[in-house]
Amino acid sequence: MRTFVSPSPRFSSTSAPATAQPPNTTASSRRCWKASATTSPPTRAAKWRGRCCAAPASRSATIPRPGAAGGPAKRFSSREPLLDPSGAGLYAGGPHQSLFTRENMGEEGTPKTEMINPALLDGVSANFIVKGPSGVEKAYPMRSVTVTIGRSDQCDIAVKDGSMSGRHAEITKINGEIRVKDMGSANGIWLNGERVDDVELFDGDVLRLGQTSIRIDVVGGRKRPDAGMSPKVLAAIIIGVVVLVGAVIGVGLTLKKRAQHRRDLASLAAFVTAARESQKSKPCAAAVDKVADVAKTLNTLGKAGCANLPKGEEARRQVAGYRELARTYDRIALSIQQFAAQSSSNAQALTGAAEQIADEKIKSAVAEAQDLVEQRAQVTNTFIADWKKLSQATTTYASALDQAFQGNKTACATVDKGVLAKTAPEVLVSCNKGFDKAKNAVEEKLKELDEVAGGGEAE
Repeated sequence: MRTFVSPSPRFSSTSAPATAQPPNTTASSRRCWKASATTSPPTRAAKWRGRCCAAPASRSATIPRPGAAGGPAKRFSSREPLLDPSGAGLYAGGPHQSLFTRENMGEEGTPKTEMINPALLDGVSANFIVKGPSGVEKAYPMRSVTVTIGRSDQCDIAVKDGSMSGRHAEITKINGEIRVKDMGSANGIWLNGERVDDVELFDGDVLRLGQTSIRIDVVGGRKRPDAGMSPKVLAAIIIGVVVLVGAVIGVGLTLKKRAQHRRDLASLAAFVTAARESQKSKPCAAAVDKVADVAKTLNTLGKAGCANLPKGEEARRQVAGYRELARTYDRIALSIQQFAAQSSSNAQALTGAAEQIADEKIKSAVAEAQDLVEQRAQVTNTFIADWKKLSQATTTYASALDQAFQGNKTACATVDKGVLAKTAPEVLVSCNKGFDKAKNAVEEKLKELDEVAGGGEAE
């Protein structure tokens, strides 16, 4: 309830007739005006009382609008003076101003002013145009320095998107920059098609969080440095660069392939040359003269047995003869080992040439040739092993023969069996047979490689 001060002596029963009433007023309002007209002006301490004339507790009062027949009540506020029954402003021009003014009828009061974080007034701010899975767009102004985005209702921007995390991302204003940060979401943040974790936002950027897109409208901000170029022009430039780079790479690969092919042919030629050089080796022929000497020695020694054991000087001569044969076999094996050493050296040269070849087809053919060369070398190794076995068997026979001559009857069984190994002629024949077979196989493969090398050079 407010106290009203008497405006002036003009407001009295003589200033307006008792019957003067504002037109088009309600019955209750007319009774109020009549009471006001027939009574004396209020004193300074008087209050408007009564059921019809009492002022509400707020700053504005609602009374009938003069001159509006059956019209709605008018709200009076502190910004507009009240009217007296004649339509003139109450207390107007008096020594005191009215405590009530009025607003326009039907208008609502001024809404409460929204408070803004002072940090947003410094530099740039932003609006976020959010388009969810439903396709509906909605704009969100940046009302604070930190804006959270996610599926949770607790976020500043809550979006019903099942592919978004509850607290998906956070946009902050730091040192005049607007930045977005991934808050550990499952599907991540995509900025202009690229996945990011923590990056500055520019005007026109588009974020994608799950199935939701957010266009950034930075007020007072700048465009992304590369955003000024048309997407079509940028795409054309990228395609052109890709095509050009692809062409350059293609030409480079072609030239490189041709150069490598020439190197492969050179390596193949070196391989064939080294393999043919190794074909000249004849390890079996190195023992032919030795075998003839061995045959003569065996003829002079004869075959001993326990039934007619020689004695004295003859016995010692036979034992010495067989022991010398064993040493001869060792010398033959040692002399043939030089051929094995040459084969090993040739094999290393062949391997070095083969490793320089990159073409898989040529490399496979060379590998087959290497296997055949290895088989030929194995024949030489077998030839050496046979001579060593013959030497050991001859030594064993000579020892048994010596014991038999001395009367050891248990040695007679070994003497009667003779030398338990291939004879020298048999070792030589085996070598010739195996070596010729391996050598022919190598030669056939080398002819194939010659054709490959010749065809490559023709290209």
